[in-house]
Amino acid sequence: MEKGQRETHDDLTDVTGPTATKAAHQRSGASGEERVGRFLDSLQRSGVRTLHDRRLPGSTANVHHVVVAPTGVFTIETKSYTGRLAVRGEGTELWVKGRNHSSDLDQARRQARVVEALLAGAGIDIPTQPVLCFVGTSVPVFSPKQVGGVVICTPNSIARTIRRFPRLALLNEDLTAILEELEARLP
Repeated sequence: MEKGQRETHDDLTDVTGPTATKAAHQRSGASGEERVGRFLDSLQRSGVRTLHDRRLPGSTANVHHVVVAPTGVFTIETKSYTGRLAVRGEGTELWVKGRNHSSDLDQARRQARVVEALLAGAGIDIPTQPVLCFVGTSVPVFSPKQVGGVVICTPNSIARTIRRFPRLALLNEDLTAILEELEARLP
């Protein structure tokens, strides 16, 4: 370093503390969202259309993925946790690695309600199914597939979840109309 120059820390990668932990979680979450997005995009040939990372109106919150499929409309919130998922509290609570993550259920339900209300405001009366997709989390095979009305899945099971969801039989023109409405209402 020459005289008069200040040492900078812009290129340091060995950062520790709460800020580094938060940044690592954000990178992990973004990576999980991208992975789920790729799985969803691969379903396009099956008539599945997806909007990614859409901001909810009047809020800074976003929904990771909105799926419009022949079987219905889904909001998908991606969570990247390490550890094993457990359902407790008579099937109403989500726990991972000893921590209660039941607020994730509330978040997923809220997102679905907003999307459903946006569609209803456009005269499209269709239920929206909330989904939590866990990336890097051990989800037991025999765990409930729904908790508090929220579908629980992994990237490996998300295609099966959407294709086999026993809800609707939307036609191609319905899918297009719904997608166009959501594109206009979810920036």
